[in-house]
Order: sequence, then structure tokens, then C-alpha cells
Amino acid sequence: MRKKFGASMIKTAAALMAMSCGTAPVVSFAAETETETEKGTVMYAQTSLNVRESPSTQSTIIETLRPGDSIMLLSGATHDWRKEATVWAPVITSSGKKGFCSFQYLAATKGGEGRKMEGKEEKEKTKGYPKKYKDETLKVNVVKEWYKHAWVYAAEIKTSDFSRIFTRSSSGKYGGSLQTVKEAYDSLPGVVLMTNDDWTSYAERNATVIRNGVVEHGGEFNGQGGYNANTGMLVDGKKMEGKTAEEIVAAKELTDTFGFGPTLLRDGEYVGGSDTSRAQRTFIGQGKEPGHIWLCVSDGRMNDGESDGLTFKEEAEFLESKGCTTGFNLDGGGSSTMVTGGEVLNAIYGTSEGPRQVADFVVIK
Repeated sequence: MRKKFGASMIKTAAALMAMSCGTAPVVSFAAETETETEKGTVMYAQTSLNVRESPSTQSTIIETLRPGDSIMLLSGATHDWRKEATVWAPVITSSGKKGFCSFQYLAATKGGEGRKMEGKEEKEKTKGYPKKYKDETLKVNVVKEWYKHAWVYAAEIKTSDFSRIFTRSSSGKYGGSLQTVKEAYDSLPGVVLMTNDDWTSYAERNATVIRNGVVEHGGEFNGQGGYNANTGMLVDGKKMEGKTAEEIVAAKELTDTFGFGPTLLRDGEYVGGSDTSRAQRTFIGQGKEPGHIWLCVSDGRMNDGESDGLTFKEEAEFLESKGCTTGFNLDGGGSSTMVTGGEVLNAIYGTSEGPRQVADFVVIK
């Protein structure tokens, strides 16, 4: 029977990605018990998403979803598709075809302004927070809070020793072997908190790489900005245009670059673009004074069973709510990870082999 969708059906929020998953746990429809559960958005991607006849990359493609398409997610599956990155989601397309597509490109979402998390539910899910660290020159306070469509792990960092905030390449050198955030955290003694920065794309973009005051990949500056341990402030890349990395370091204008992007806030104004897709996010903002930084990671893509994720605009709004006027988006999706006290705080959604290994990190030490 052909399914009809109302005008409120959530539309695709971003371009789509070709499905590339390998063999996944088998998911099947439960005969006579299928029920529509959630309106779905296909997102997090670049070109297209195939809906297949059965849960296998070898099965027949019955429809290819395009920007603007909508889907209905079904219950009655033999697997809880929201709990794992490798499972297949049973769906009905807007043309009425039933099939399966990879969960990692879907979000169950109701759109709008999101929902509130409060009372007993909030108290239960934020148990163990805040997580605090303090010594003579550094205070770190990590809270877990629900913001619109996702759980956000927000680390407020205050330090009088600005050198305690820096970036580090994987395995300690430019082009070094990739590491997960937890692997990098464990390999570097004395770390208080660490998140991912970029994945591997900065090399492809010929981006400037400065790590802790050392130029690892130089030439004319190419990047969204970074951090200056000489001043304890985030620095907008616009101010570096026309200069080389070597000149910038010599002039003590920047000690660390950030990868990926986009810039979210510039002088208190949102400049992150019009992309409205939601995902796990890692982002950083400048607080009210030197040495005051907000470093945040959000869950998303239902990696925790309830978070759709944040848009770039929502990241910026979150930072603004903390008093930030400068902010940058770092790499998100399967890269997004926050580690402190030897513990990974957010829900990990990487690859079928485990958490994603990345190229560099933001370190509080």
C-alpha cells in the first residue's frame, strides 16, 4: 500500500552520501507488525543514499534518495538500529517503497526548536556531572546539558598559564600515524582533557599547520584560525590573510591552528553558513577573558539513541549562550570525542571497527 506523507514531513537538510557500509547485522521486517515510528531525515552527506531490497550492499537498489526526499522509519525490526553504526534501518520512502538503508546517514528528527530535558529525566542523565579539575593555574569544569536536539558536553576552561592549551598532531608529528582521541590521550602524560580537531583533510586542503608554536606545514596562511598561547585568545583566520605561517609565529600572533571549519562566530556575528544538517559536533569558543575557553562536543545522528545533533547555527548559539564572540567548528561526526579523567564522555559513533582515528587534537594539559 502506498504511504502518503503530510506537509510536516522533515525534508533532507544536507546533500547525501553514497552508502559505503560493509556487511551489517541482519535486520528484517516483522510481518504484520510494522508501524510507522518516526519521520526521518537523510543527511550527513554529499551525493546520494541507496535504499536496498534487503540489508546487504549486494542486494538490489530499489530507490536512490535525492536532496529533498523524505522517509519514514519503521519499528518491528529485529535490531535496535539507533544503537549501532553498522545496522540497517527499515524504511518506507515517500514513493511508498519498503527497503533498507544504512542508519549512519539517517536522523530521526521532529525539527523545530527541539525539546526540553528537565526534571527527573535530566537529573538521571546528567548523573556524575559536573566533572571538575583544579590546580594552581588551571580550572576545568565539564557539564552535560541538553541543548535543543542533542546532549552537549561543555568544558569551561580557565587558565592563567596560557600554554596549557595547545594542539597536537597524531603520534606527535605532522603526517604521523592516526590515533583515536583516547589513544592520543593515553600516550601523552599529564593531559587533563582532550578532544579531536581535524580528521585528515587539512593535508588535502594544503592547510597551515602550527602546533604549540611550531610550524609543521607552512607557507602562506590557509585556515580558519586558531589559538594564541601568547595572549590566551582564539584568533580569527581573517587576521592572518596575506601572511606566511613562519611570519605569524615569529610575530607571536598564533601558536596553534585549528582544522576543518567553518568559523562559527566572528565578532559576535554568526558566519557559519546556511547548512542545516545535524550531526555530532566538536566546537570551540572564546570566553570573556584571556585563558577562558569553551571546548564542546555534542552527540548526534542518534548515536546515543536520542540526540539528532546540532547544526552550525545551533553550535554558534550555544557558544553565544556562554558569552563567546569568537567560535570555530572542528571536525564532527565519527571524529567527535571528548576524553577527561581517562574516560570518553560522549557516545562514540565511528566506524564498524571502532572509534575514528584522527589527525590532530586540542589538548588541555
